Amino acid sequence: MKVLVTGNQGMIGSVIEATLKTERFEVIGFDLADGDDIRNLDSVRDAASGCDFIVHLAALLGYSDETAEDIMHTNLLGTWHVLLAAAHAKVKRIIFFSSVDVLGIFKGERTPDYLPLDDNHPCYPKTTYGISKYLAEEMCRLFTNSTGISTICLRPPGVFDEDVYNYIRSRRQAEPEFEWKPFW
Repeated sequence: MKVLVTGNQGMIGSVIEATLKTERFEVIGFDLADGDDIRNLDSVRDAASGCDFIVHLAALLGYSDETAEDIMHTNLLGTWHVLLAAAHAKVKRIIFFSSVDVLGIFKGERTPDYLPLDDNHPCYPKTTYGISKYLAEEMCRLFTNSTGISTICLRPPGVFDEDVYNYIRSRRQAEPEFEWKPFW
């Protein structure tokens, strides 16, 4: 099976790529770090050609040097290009990595309507990144409705490297409540 992985050089994408290769999938990597841009439809179509599945992770996360326009342009137009390429290649399924930020509660923007959170919790995205991911989820839903190509939208709650985990551990030891301040 042949799989296109957008954002394959990122923290999650690199692990997914390695896992797929271990399971003997043929992986086509597509990452801006390698000069591949999801905002270029022809490039995405070429990469998706012959693929059975697409794992779509490529996105701008909203770092300080990224403008709202850049985030929307990359995350929405880029996702649209992935969907168009999937239809053109007649892939079986797309796995789209969204974000828990679509809920609008992850970083204390508001109190959750209820706990534990589930798939039915309403979305209240407030950041440009959260809004772009919410709209991309809707695009995936409408795409599936119109093409029949399955899309699975995942909302990881937070993905960190070892340095961040070490920071969290040390802060918990120093102040057990630090993760909840000023959040909820």
